[in-house]
Amino acid sequence: MAVTRKKVSCVIFDAPSEMPDNQLPTYADVMKFYNLTKQRLKYELNNKDPPHHNVAEIVITKVEQIWDKASIPHVSHRRVQEMLNKYHKTFMNLLKPYKSRKDSGPYQEKISQFKDESKKLFDICSCKCSFISQCQCEKSRKIPAIERDFLEDQRGPRGMIIAKVDEAESIKLQKRYIRKELTQRQKCRKSDIDGISEKQSDVGEEISSTEEKTDASDDESDNDCRPDPNKQLRKLNDKQMRVKLPLLALACDRYGVSDRAAAGIASAVLQDVGIIQERDVSKVIDRSKVRRERCKKRGTLCAGVSNTITGLYFDGRKDSTMTLIKECDGEISSKTNN
Repeated sequence: MAVTRKKVSCVIFDAPSEMPDNQLPTYADVMKFYNLTKQRLKYELNNKDPPHHNVAEIVITKVEQIWDKASIPHVSHRRVQEMLNKYHKTFMNLLKPYKSRKDSGPYQEKISQFKDESKKLFDICSCKCSFISQCQCEKSRKIPAIERDFLEDQRGPRGMIIAKVDEAESIKLQKRYIRKELTQRQKCRKSDIDGISEKQSDVGEEISSTEEKTDASDDESDNDCRPDPNKQLRKLNDKQMRVKLPLLALACDRYGVSDRAAAGIASAVLQDVGIIQERDVSKVIDRSKVRRERCKKRGTLCAGVSNTITGLYFDGRKDSTMTLIKECDGEISSKTNN
């Protein structure tokens, strides 16, 4: 048999319905959505009544989403659950004697009074100050100034609604959040630096005090235990390519090979030979290394060549070549060779 709206209708809240998304929910809206959720879960469980906490969890999540959409801070999830449980218990206690007392005048007054009170806002706002403009709550619990009029309206005549997202205000909030995050990071960095400097000063004071108390022999033993900077430098150099490559530079200039190509070819050869391995890449040659070696080799060759031109030679052509010859008496004579 199909379940009709009349069959699942409540005596106090009428037919179950969805919770409106454009306004903050009232007690009646919450209970209507509670009954609707209960009927849906009951249908999924083959007409078995679902547990109260399962239904309440869905309702509470929906209520919190609407309050978050309105950008109004609310109380914790547990506190909202307590409020819903308390109101639901009052509702169930009121319905227990309904069949036997539904025609009673005082009982009808209680029901009508409960209906009137259910039209009030299901207020889960974190700020409970009587005058919002004079709020003295913490910053995280304060109501934004732009949302105060809306909250007062929802607590009273309920004429306003939640419209679409305010893009301009959203951009302001995002920028404010970014500035706050950057400020927090700077504070953390500053505190870390101050802590490190304090530790260094404390260590320095301890070292100076111990040095004053120790003898010369102790100082020598301490010096022996200290790390050798030259040794650390040698370890660093072992991990870098410090071998000179003059012949590679000369071959590159002779055959016109670029720095990048020369570095790739040389590294490939070293890898084939087994000098470069996955665990040891200290002998890898890069193009900067090749460029520096070529500059050094060119400088060395230029330094060993005389600036005096003794003759002009034309390779591949049979021309007469004139050579200047300096005689013993200092005179310079020219000689032409065919």
